[in-house]
Amino acid sequence: SATVVRDRLIGVFFGLIVFGIVEHVLWPVHARDALRARLAEMLRLLADLARSRTRSAVPTAIDADVDSWRRRISQKVQEIQTLIESSKFESGDLELDEIQKRTGDAQIVFVLLLSLARQGRDSIRLPDTMRAAAFDLDIAVATALEAMATRLVRDSQPAVPDLDGSLLCFETSVATDTDALDKEAATHFAARLALYRTLVAALKQISSKSMRTAQDRHEAPVFAAEKRLRAAPK
Repeated sequence: SATVVRDRLIGVFFGLIVFGIVEHVLWPVHARDALRARLAEMLRLLADLARSRTRSAVPTAIDADVDSWRRRISQKVQEIQTLIESSKFESGDLELDEIQKRTGDAQIVFVLLLSLARQGRDSIRLPDTMRAAAFDLDIAVATALEAMATRLVRDSQPAVPDLDGSLLCFETSVATDTDALDKEAATHFAARLALYRTLVAALKQISSKSMRTAQDRHEAPVFAAEKRLRAAPK
């Protein structure tokens, strides 16, 4: 009998209508809306990691602290990847490619910060000038990460600190104080300087290719139309 088929089709159609009303009107929850927030949360966690200057000389305490940060940020990365997969089933301008690139860049920063954090025990042996320069550079890195996180979720454009200037101060302190260190320590801090250089380059990469704000996304079609008009032959 066709009556059973008809009734089932009506039931399915009615269920889809109810689901659509709940999804888009009563309780709209979209993965794309959460992606920027999760990525911003990851950047803020990285900023907190950059600020955390472990002073303990006990290796087990340092390793436990680093493992705690690694678990927390890795969980946030997993949440972002899950949301990216969920967003593939949604329509609209999702900017998935940009988010995936920024997530990959943030993971590079994550690895570099973990490497620097594991060397926290060596900060005790640093000369005062080198320790102060390293502290200032860490604060600049954290501030830059906070600014990038703010750009993701707001229409404001907070200024990113001068990372090159802070890095130059640390380089100068390393070059000045290397003579006061033994050969093993000098080699170690030269490697640490290389990590900082790579970290600053990665942060500048993220900052120079930051995703568009909400205002930028609305204005982009207008700018594109104006560009086409200017390029059109007269």
